[in-house]
Amino acid sequence: EARTPSTNVVVLFDTSASQNGPYRDTALAALESLLTSLRPEDRVTLAAVDLQFRALSETFDSGDSEAIAAAVAELKPVSPLGPPDPVAALDAAVEQLAAAGAEHRAIIYIGDGISTANLLDSPTLGEVIERLRSQRVSVSSYVIGPKTDAGLLAVLANHSGGNLYAAEPLVWQDDSQDISDARAQEENRRNAAAAGKRL
Repeated sequence: EARTPSTNVVVLFDTSASQNGPYRDTALAALESLLTSLRPEDRVTLAAVDLQFRALSETFDSGDSEAIAAAVAELKPVSPLGPPDPVAALDAAVEQLAAAGAEHRAIIYIGDGISTANLLDSPTLGEVIERLRSQRVSVSSYVIGPKTDAGLLAVLANHSGGNLYAAEPLVWQDDSQDISDARAQEENRRNAAAAGKRL
């Protein structure tokens, strides 16, 4: 009987200053859905990315493991900080994947895709793509935030064999439409859960 190959996944969760309030809550719902949708043989690790890359789990574990649950719990109270450094985050993720040695490797980014560095017009982007290709790492993203820039994430997905998903527009409390805050949150979480499964 053929063995199903496992995939090692590094999840990069954007904790930059723009990711707060309902956007942060919705992104967390997508993350939790992603983790519960992984196959039993897959292994995942979690990192917060803003001004720096912060690994929240030390090893690759199953999505329903105690170690990953602890990493998510550690992520939730992290205060949003300044703009992310996507190159540093991708490099750190590639290093983690290379060290773990799994044949199938993936990076999943959840955030707005905005960076102070304009990588689309930078030679650095070509170097990043070459590293991803040489290490056989795909990059998929769930783009969410008050402002988003999917351009860089689309290029990374296209050149690495990954996918790009844009969040549905958030639902907000609107008394004139009889939409309570609880209903808005429920709808946002439902959309995020669907996106997490696709990821």
